Amino acid sequence: MKASRILIALTAFLMTLALSVSVFAAQPKPGVYVKRDSTGKTEARMYVISRLGKGPLASAANELSITLEAVDAQGNVTEQMVSDYVEGLAAVAGTGLEGFYLTGENLRNSQTATPDHPHFSPERFSAFWARHVEYNLPGPDRVVARRCSEKLDGTYVYDGSLECYVTLPALIFNYERTYCRNQYENRNAPKGYYALARDPNRSAYHTGSDYVLQVNNPPREEHWDLISDYQMNLVMETRNTENRFLFVGNDYSRWSEGAWYSFSGSDLTDVNSLFLYQHLFRNAPDLLEKPGMFFRQTDSWKGKADVVTWEIEILQPENGAETKLGTALVGNHGTVMLEKGAESKFKKPKKKGKKK
Repeated sequence: MKASRILIALTAFLMTLALSVSVFAAQPKPGVYVKRDSTGKTEARMYVISRLGKGPLASAANELSITLEAVDAQGNVTEQMVSDYVEGLAAVAGTGLEGFYLTGENLRNSQTATPDHPHFSPERFSAFWARHVEYNLPGPDRVVARRCSEKLDGTYVYDGSLECYVTLPALIFNYERTYCRNQYENRNAPKGYYALARDPNRSAYHTGSDYVLQVNNPPREEHWDLISDYQMNLVMETRNTENRFLFVGNDYSRWSEGAWYSFSGSDLTDVNSLFLYQHLFRNAPDLLEKPGMFFRQTDSWKGKADVVTWEIEILQPENGAETKLGTALVGNHGTVMLEKGAESKFKKPKKKGKKK
């Protein structure tokens, strides 16, 4: 179906929802909402998020997304759903026109990080396929969810004492809305998969509170990594030797001060790339002004006392080519050396050849 026909079909769908155009459109305030049973026990939670910032993901991240998760008597998550939130023109305050579920094996694998990295694939829905969810706002601190599922439908009440973090489904949903639009416009689109990875060494830069995802979307023989902290302050995509920064939150400076305060280096190249980014944020913000700036690792070497140094070029795409903004040396002992400009003055150690 062509894009114009899809747009017409979606517009017609929205009009069928409209019972009265006089209803005032509203949005739930960001935060955590809780659905409880008659005894006060938690049955489900709702996370309403909107992260302001810049980068390719910004337009998706700046919009509201809603994650619902059902929990059992022990507090274990048994089902998750994420959707967008489009202000309604009808008896509903807002509609989730697209989103996905994580249930069963997909849910278990999305919560499991083992050496074999079990794969999971979201169970997507879309108004393009005649499937949507609804939200009503009967009061300033209440949201009623409908058409979600038996366990997720119901009334949620705002709880300001709970931390509202960016759930894993919300991170994936924002990513797909920017890079994988065909997932929600074409039911037969290749769906790919994700795999969660965790490494205890990553606790060096945000007390372990981060997502590291292997992405294969659409499915190919290759995969790449998507890295974010739980508040989506900084989202980085790593492909081979290149690191691109998809989203930088407006409160990144505050997060950076705390997350990197005691950082002393890492043997993980992606962690050192994140460390370099925050170094530029503090010491050379002019290099980050233009969107699209990315890093490329060009060399590495091992010195005395097992100190490993990576050479990283700071590049800016322009008119189908690349402009070199600078070069940095980043060590696994937590140091950064920076040279601005196209020419690097760093002296590399000579590589030893074999004696004849």
